[in-house]
Amino acid sequence: FHSHQQIHSGSDLDALNAGITMGIAGLGALTSALLSSRALALFGIRLLLVIDMVLLSLSWYLMSRVDLSADITWLAIRGFMMEFSILLVFSPLAARAFASLEGSKREEGAAVFNFSKTVGFSLGAAFTGVLMYRGTQTNWARYHGFLEPSREAVESLANTLGTSVGE
Repeated sequence: FHSHQQIHSGSDLDALNAGITMGIAGLGALTSALLSSRALALFGIRLLLVIDMVLLSLSWYLMSRVDLSADITWLAIRGFMMEFSILLVFSPLAARAFASLEGSKREEGAAVFNFSKTVGFSLGAAFTGVLMYRGTQTNWARYHGFLEPSREAVESLANTLGTSVGE
């Protein structure tokens, strides 16, 4: 068994690793936001979109290959790449969209833009919540069969704890 201090320090290490990974991903977003206008001037909007789609597809592919033994370095690199590619075209596309509107319609355009962005984020959060809930329920259903009182391992655990399965 691990002592309380060992378990506590392990949890701190996990939180530190998660913070570092998320911070590096955020650094990717910041870097992309700072470089997007230069990339737009260098490549043009169409080529920038193609480059962005390739980067985003590659980052999604790499992120889909993550398993429980993933190294923090690879997670950080993939997170940086994903956030970089997500924000690479966001600002140029938003600027182009608003530039095409008449001055009198820009307030309405900003309202529609923010509304659609909020609805998109809300739907994404709801969809992710549904996936997490279904995954949890699937795992509970899968593991329930291993916790039947008639199983020898469950009876052995109950005996070790000084109780019986029927209690």
